[in-house]
This record gives sequence, structure tokens and C-alpha cells, in this order.
Amino acid sequence: RTPVHLQAEMERAELKAQLAYVDGLTGLKNRLSYNERETKLRDTAVCMIIQLDINNLKTVNDVYGHQEGDRHIINAAQIIEKSLGKQGDCYRTGGDEFCILLRLPETFGKDAQQKIIADKARNICQLLKESYFDDKNAVQVSASVGIALYPEDGTGYEALFARADEAVYAVKEHGKNGFQFYKNLSE
Repeated sequence: RTPVHLQAEMERAELKAQLAYVDGLTGLKNRLSYNERETKLRDTAVCMIIQLDINNLKTVNDVYGHQEGDRHIINAAQIIEKSLGKQGDCYRTGGDEFCILLRLPETFGKDAQQKIIADKARNICQLLKESYFDDKNAVQVSASVGIALYPEDGTGYEALFARADEAVYAVKEHGKNGFQFYKNLSE
């Protein structure tokens, strides 16, 4: 092998390794990337994990085709990223599931932080609502969002992820299309 061939092999291996951490449809980081993230939870920033499920996407896929479902997923990824700005990272963790790691400066104060989070969640839910109609079908696509806060709801990513997921299911049990803080589940 020549040095050129070795260089090309190394570049292909590096590209393959990078692609393993990126969702091919949306370009977002994927679940593997989330599981191996380098970001650490710190006491110096408010951190929260937001789980988001797109409701009724399977029906869109079944009735209107996977191409339409994929279009909705791509659109959702763009909406979420735009809504977060530089305050967070978004991961596609499953077919219709996204996970958001959001950081806010402590200088905002707890009430302001929770208002910002609630406003972002409400805005994302509103922007992800979409109706599909034809002669035989009507499908309403929306989002269910669960929010877990560090350190109140857990001190590790897995605990926060699980609690945000519990909050998502609470939203789904109460009609979908909305958001829920984990801490409010017991209130």
C-alpha cells in the first residue's frame, strides 16, 4: 500500500466513525452520540433534559407514506434547532423521538428559567402541529414534551432522561400536544 492509499483508508474510517454519531435523515446527533456525549452536568449552569415525541407520525406514515413522515421529522428537527438557538443541543433518539439538552445561565433565577423553558416548549409544540386531510382521513400531528431539571430531578443524564420520559407519557395520557415538567407530576 502506498501512503496515498493509507491516507484514503484513514479518511474513510474517520468518516464512517463520524457518521455513526449522526442521524442520516436529519443531520442531528443521534442516540449513540447522546449516550457518549462529553458534556458534563455542572453546578454552574442550569441544565435540563427535554424529551419530545411526535404524536401520530405512524398514522402519517401508514396513510400518506414514509416520505411524508420523513418530511415531518426533518421539519421537526429544523424547528427544534431554530427554537433552541445556541442554548442547547438536539438529538434524534428514535423514529419520532428527540432529546434536547438545554442550558440556561443561573443569573436568570429559577422562575425566569422555568418561564423560558415553558415558553420554548409551548412554542415548539405550536410549531410542530400539523393537520393532514384528504377524502378519507384526518390526522393531527403534534408533540408531547417532558422536561426534567438538574439537579432537582436527578444528577445524572440517565436519571434525567428517564424522568423526562415519564413526563412525556403523562402528557400523552392527558390528550397529547403539550408539555409537562417532571416535578409537577407529583403535585
